[in-house]
Amino acid sequence: MLVRTVRVIPLTIALVVSLTLAGCSRSPSDTTTANSPANVILIIGDGMDQQQLTIARNYLAGSQDKLLVDTLPSLSSVRVQTLEANNPQQFDYVADSANTATTLATGVLTSQGRISRDAGGLVSLPTIVEHAQAAGYRTGIVTTSSVTDATPAAFASHSRHRKCGGPRNLAKPLRRFLSVIDCGDEAIDRGGPGSIAHQMVNSGLEVLMGGGKQKLSQPGYGGEDSPLASAERNGYQLITTPAELDAVGTDKPLLGLFAAGHLPVQMIGAGQRRAEHVDLEGDKPSLAGEVFSCVQNPAASSVPTLGAMTDKALAMLGDDPQRGFFLMIESASIDKQSHARQPCGHIGEVQQLEQALRSSLDYAANHPNTLILVTADHAHAAQIIPDQEQFERGGMVFHSPGSVARVRTPEGSVMMVNYATTTLPYEMHTGTNVPLYAGGPGVEKLPVYLTQADIYTLMASFLGLAELNQAPGSGR
Repeated sequence: MLVRTVRVIPLTIALVVSLTLAGCSRSPSDTTTANSPANVILIIGDGMDQQQLTIARNYLAGSQDKLLVDTLPSLSSVRVQTLEANNPQQFDYVADSANTATTLATGVLTSQGRISRDAGGLVSLPTIVEHAQAAGYRTGIVTTSSVTDATPAAFASHSRHRKCGGPRNLAKPLRRFLSVIDCGDEAIDRGGPGSIAHQMVNSGLEVLMGGGKQKLSQPGYGGEDSPLASAERNGYQLITTPAELDAVGTDKPLLGLFAAGHLPVQMIGAGQRRAEHVDLEGDKPSLAGEVFSCVQNPAASSVPTLGAMTDKALAMLGDDPQRGFFLMIESASIDKQSHARQPCGHIGEVQQLEQALRSSLDYAANHPNTLILVTADHAHAAQIIPDQEQFERGGMVFHSPGSVARVRTPEGSVMMVNYATTTLPYEMHTGTNVPLYAGGPGVEKLPVYLTQADIYTLMASFLGLAELNQAPGSGR
């Protein structure tokens, strides 16, 4: 099937409300490159706000240089919106990855935990992957998390809750904080769509790579085979090592499962150091911990980098000159390492995102009808604060109310990173805007302020998808 081609889109400030693209049908007569298919590459840094990027920029590029993402021609601020599950007319001001990925994938606002379902959890919302496949596009997902995790799941499955990931999660209720999540009615034999794992391998994705062997290997429940058996029946090539990724061909759908759960991160603190809670007890309180550097994580050698997975995904999805594609790439553990107060971990995962962006830019250099979008699902804990030890030496004594890490950057300075959203053993998400960096046709005219629903409409319109779920800006 020949996919409608893309033109240079004259995006205007009206994009804030409607993107003014509904009438932009694609045809070879209004393209800049005849018969050149449209491609969209969406790169998501989970939990990657400007604080995270600044921390990573200081470490990876230094105070005099910039990240690769900083070289993209367009930067907008994106509002993150979440609805309360019990009262969808009210907003919740802090999001999770499930509801925000759902909005990016469908253009519809929802509540925390929902996987491409409405705020009440009952109505499935068609995703951009499904719309793109119906229009003849190829589709793929690459992530450093389990392929059943909230962000990838929202693009290719539908579930009342992100915790309905594998067959075992359907077999008995789950306890999450003070609530109980019963996924049993999602089973096939009860009229449901099956576990997220089953839905992902039955979704028609031509590329699906990340972790998640544990969930996909579980025996089927509710009338299903195991997810791996379903994947085999659907013709997927299963690979599990970096060597197999290098060698695999591009003639069959690809399922890469490189870890039992999430992939190990690329960088860790030397000596396993992380942020420490400030100790105010004793005669001489410890106002700041010892300085430490970041080192490569030995465990990361067992898995491919996000850049290597991106290279393979682009080779597979881009090898048909008659068809365009939609590819979602996620650097997932920026978020997970921030939860764990691991600054070196989230710095290294921003570096992974940069590698995926380099691969995407190299591809776009030879395929100019490619739209590249780099954004985040939500913001997260972690901020740079003054180095307390320097102030103590100068006679001023103060302390952070949270946990702090003193990281030695490659240029020799000390960067103090603070985490202070909670007294629990892990940090929480925060509620600020996130960035959208963009490259490709028309992006220089993107407005400076968008919502996540606008990003969905931008992608769908760029691909010429006639069927949009709803106009962004409607609020619901």
